[in-house]
Amino acid sequence: MDIDIGAACKTISPYIIVLDGSKTKGISKELVSKLGVSEAEIRNFISKNHSDFLSILDSGVGKISLPTKDGNLLTLQSIATKLDETMLIALSDIDEFNELNAHEIGVDIFSSIVEDGNNGCVILDKGTIIYTNPGVGEITGYKPDEILGRPFLAFVSRDSRAGFISACTMDAKGPVEGPFSLSIILNAKSGQRIYADMLGEWHRAHKRHLLWAVITDVTDRKKLQRSLGNVEDRLKELFDRSPAGILYLSPRGYIKDCNGFVCSVTGYDKEEIKEAFFTKFIAPVDEDFLRDSFKRLYTEGMEIRGKRCSLITKQGSHIVIEFNVQVITRKGHKIGTLMMFTDITEKKILEDELLAKNAEMEKTLWEMTEMKDALEARAGELNSATEQLRKLNEKLGLLSITDGLTELYNHRYFQERLDEEVSRIQRYKEDHVSLLMLDIDDFKRVNDLYGHQNGDTVLKQLAGVLMDRVRNVDVVARYGGEEFVIILPKTDIENAYLAGIRICEGVAAASFIIRGGDDTVNLTVSIGVGTLKGGQGNKSDLIQMVDDALYKAKTKGKNCVEVWKRD
Repeated sequence: MDIDIGAACKTISPYIIVLDGSKTKGISKELVSKLGVSEAEIRNFISKNHSDFLSILDSGVGKISLPTKDGNLLTLQSIATKLDETMLIALSDIDEFNELNAHEIGVDIFSSIVEDGNNGCVILDKGTIIYTNPGVGEITGYKPDEILGRPFLAFVSRDSRAGFISACTMDAKGPVEGPFSLSIILNAKSGQRIYADMLGEWHRAHKRHLLWAVITDVTDRKKLQRSLGNVEDRLKELFDRSPAGILYLSPRGYIKDCNGFVCSVTGYDKEEIKEAFFTKFIAPVDEDFLRDSFKRLYTEGMEIRGKRCSLITKQGSHIVIEFNVQVITRKGHKIGTLMMFTDITEKKILEDELLAKNAEMEKTLWEMTEMKDALEARAGELNSATEQLRKLNEKLGLLSITDGLTELYNHRYFQERLDEEVSRIQRYKEDHVSLLMLDIDDFKRVNDLYGHQNGDTVLKQLAGVLMDRVRNVDVVARYGGEEFVIILPKTDIENAYLAGIRICEGVAAASFIIRGGDDTVNLTVSIGVGTLKGGQGNKSDLIQMVDDALYKAKTKGKNCVEVWKRD
């Protein structure tokens, strides 16, 4: 897991060390400044005493001594958290505790504290607790003087630290803006694990970036949740034996679940119904009506009540149903619909009686649905599914913009980003965007001598060389074949030329491994450089500039950088 040390310093502790196995991945600037020695000296000290640092991960908390500029060792309290294969060590110095001065912040934050006075409330400054109300002591069993000045992470169970750190540092550019909430486990003084819901928000006051959090003890709710397991089974039995058809539909019209009544009426097994489009079972004459009704259901928020349509059974016969549909929302999002229907084909004469019973049944079923949804939400099943879907969508989105061979951005994404940068400089007239286009010199020779498979291996390694020599904001993409392009936002022509020189020299100095590591080959590249300033041209002009400049670089003997100049 990649850790943004800058964000961690603002939220967990200013003094951070990040380890990855036996390697030191990062040290916060604040810790280097406090010790007064170079980062290299600290890294060397950690390497020599690596076993001491790993022992902290086993216990979760402890103390670490680090060298200072006067030759002595400074002992700091430490809290270690494992994040995937990475270990984050947050250090704290109790002597630096700066208790909150109520005059430093505005009335709003204290208004929030008063309104939630029955709950616990803490205020953190760079991960250290600088304010606590009595509610925190009631929840954890600690006295205020045992809480103030200590890192909040010290009270968080090891099982919850990774989630707390992720919630506080999810924005790589700084702490999360706006309220955020999460579930955490706290360690009480008695040793009991306290399950709690935490609502937090950032607040700026007199150059201090404070995090306030309201903590609600939900331990009893967790116990109740476990005891509701039997209730869920009884509700499921009621669901399956209900004398009316019940369907859960996704927003796209897939049937996610149905009860036994639906199967008995249509003649289909549940496996044949689930994941099928609902319109598969609708008579063709009613399909347009159903689609329009469901569209209005989502766009206008209306309910569908007392409507009728025809279903086609597995045997091909038609039955008439009367149905009601309502949108199911959770946390403000429309996650699907619940449809209930009755078979009125041969029961017209009993319609009034059936409608009365159906209304009573609907009330019971809605209550059942609310309890079932509450159980699912509390168990975290929906959150887990949503998170998995989000990760899959992110992965799919990344694949759609990535070149399959080099893992750089592909040509389509390059065109989109260049459109954005050119549009940006049109709004900010004094800004620049530069573009590099490079081509591997005589790359056909590599393919001819060593084969296209080794040629592909060289292209992958060249991608790594390019990524090592650009900034995080720069966009490196494969343009096609052995041609690559690099977008340099906010970069004028002079700095773009220097960037091209760095890349040209870096490629020439590199050795590219082929034939499974048995041989190496050296390459050079020719680079064309072009720059646009707001109001001076469009995307096509810039691409033409670098293409012309690349051509000149090739004609001048290759292995060089050529800047586009107007003839």
